[in-house]
Formats: sequence, structure tokens, C-alpha cells
Amino acid sequence: MEPDGTGGALVVLAGEIDQDCASELRDVLASALRAHPGRVVLDLAGLTFCDCACLNILLRARQEAGIRFGVRNISAPVSRLLRSTDTFAYFLNGADPGSHPAEEGTGRI
Repeated sequence: MEPDGTGGALVVLAGEIDQDCASELRDVLASALRAHPGRVVLDLAGLTFCDCACLNILLRARQEAGIRFGVRNISAPVSRLLRSTDTFAYFLNGADPGSHPAEEGTGRI
């Protein structure tokens, strides 16, 4: 977790997040949202696997934080999960709360 200089933070996720480590993600996000009231943005470029436990945590963080929560650089595996669960539209560009979701197949927003 890195402060972004505007009262927010950037959290970079990498590797695999599944049921076995989902509680760690939940704790990191809760801590980031408490410590950085401006905005918390997740960079998902390095995330190679994300299961429904991870998705539930992302959805809950988004619900609780509203526009204070965003994602960027959605990796292909995460994009597939979001599209197959019809939740892709819930994750807006981390740089601009009014931006559109990532473009399919590009891994970018």
C-alpha cells in the first residue's frame, strides 16, 4: 500500500488470491480504507488468479467505500471472472470515478 499524495492510496495486488488468502486481502483493504479516507485504488495488473472469495471481498469493499474505491489495470484472468459473473461494470477506473470500465481484452481502463 502506497499513499498517492492526495489522501488516498494505491494497493498493488499480484499473484493468486483465493479462499486461502482472501482474509488477508479483506484486512489490507479495510486498513487502507481506514488509513486513507481520500480514495483507495487497486492495481490488478499482476493478479493471475482471482476466485469468488476474492470477488466477494472486492464487491463488499466497493459497496462500503462507494466512489472512494476503484480499480485499474484489470488483468485478463480477473476480467474473465468479472465478465462471467456480470460484475465488470461495478469496477470503474481508479483514476477517475466517472470513467468507463476497462476495455475488454486490453487489460486496461
